[in-house]
Amino acid sequence: MLACLPRSVARLARQRGYVHRGSCPGGDTPIGKRVLAVAGDTVAVSVRGLTVNGRYVPGSVPLTHDARGRALLSATPARSIVLGGTVWLFSNHSPRSYDSRYFGAVSVRSVVGGLRVVATR
Repeated sequence: MLACLPRSVARLARQRGYVHRGSCPGGDTPIGKRVLAVAGDTVAVSVRGLTVNGRYVPGSVPLTHDARGRALLSATPARSIVLGGTVWLFSNHSPRSYDSRYFGAVSVRSVVGGLRVVATR
């Protein structure tokens, strides 16, 4: 899915070069991620990674620093139920993906499009 980040998250992402100028309300590009969890799912965040409904998510260990050595804040280590009207976004394509591990759930209202795989290696 393509989703616009919450403004405070987008501001930091833009300052650090994680996103570029685009069509989102803050003037940034939407991010393309898969939906990891939806309303009613239980997401647990820890230094070992994420679990969704008790199942470990491979490749989900949150990083403490980005590629330039800047500290990353991860979503608060805790177990929580995803609220209605929100989703958790995640990418297992890159260990450096900037996703819900670092900013939590996003509103479904921020969704601006879908993605489809057209080719794989």
